[in-house]
Amino acid sequence: LGTVHTFGVGDAFIQRRDDPEEAANATFVISTGSGVALFLISLLLAPWAVDFFKEPQVGIMLPLLASTYVITGLTAVNDALLVKNLRFRQRMVPVVTQALVKGAVSIGLALAGAGAWSLVWGVVIGTLASSITLVLISPWRVTRAWNRRVVRDILGFGGHIILLNFIGNIEVNVDYLIVGKRLGK
Repeated sequence: LGTVHTFGVGDAFIQRRDDPEEAANATFVISTGSGVALFLISLLLAPWAVDFFKEPQVGIMLPLLASTYVITGLTAVNDALLVKNLRFRQRMVPVVTQALVKGAVSIGLALAGAGAWSLVWGVVIGTLASSITLVLISPWRVTRAWNRRVVRDILGFGGHIILLNFIGNIEVNVDYLIVGKRLGK
């Protein structure tokens, strides 16, 4: 799900020079919409994941983790603007914030005996902390500027990125799927 999350629209927005306001709005709508859609898909896939892994908690963990797609979708433009404007030092702040918060929450909950939930909550809270930091560092607000041609252009460019990311993601993560299925939790 994460591979197709933003449909490559952040990258498409970064490279686009024309119609910046319309491109930002299109990126926001597509990335937020895809985040909501993937969250809903995770709800549909949750029972299948429970059956596949023979672990009932996966049915709750999957949608909770997928909620991060909605969170990051809301701030995709804020993040892309930092890259587009070559503000890499500022971009490091939400990245480091996410890593620190995720690590602290995960370790704290693990020490408290939360098990796998410590990782799940670490990801969710770390993502939320990163997104809040992005909004503070790179304030951007959606407007009403809209152009269908810009939306088509952004989706067209992003489609190629999705395919590359999807293939790469399968290659990198197929071992986790096999190990999770074979060895269980």
